[in-house]
Amino acid sequence: MNEALRHTAQDYTASLPAAEYIAVYRDARRFGACCRACPNYGRSWTCPPFDFDVDDYLAGYRTALIIATKITPASRDLPLLPEGELHASRGVAMPPSRAGAALA
Repeated sequence: MNEALRHTAQDYTASLPAAEYIAVYRDARRFGACCRACPNYGRSWTCPPFDFDVDDYLAGYRTALIIATKITPASRDLPLLPEGELHASRGVAMPPSRAGAALA
């Protein structure tokens, strides 16, 4: 395997009441602004704007299951370009439009 791609991955899960998740952790205004600034805004079914009210949709759930994966590179000296991308000759490059992207 290419040394630049070696890593460890740890999965984490947490379950909490949906109302608690919404009240304590959800920041729709902040993340909505991030979404609107993305060049892919409105181009994917996973991204806003949606054809339904998100607050009403979330109100239908009792529990939120949070899933996260922590990815730790084996090497601390990854060949990064100024944009924060892996250098194409050493690893998988991610286009700037997708850097830091996540599904919500």
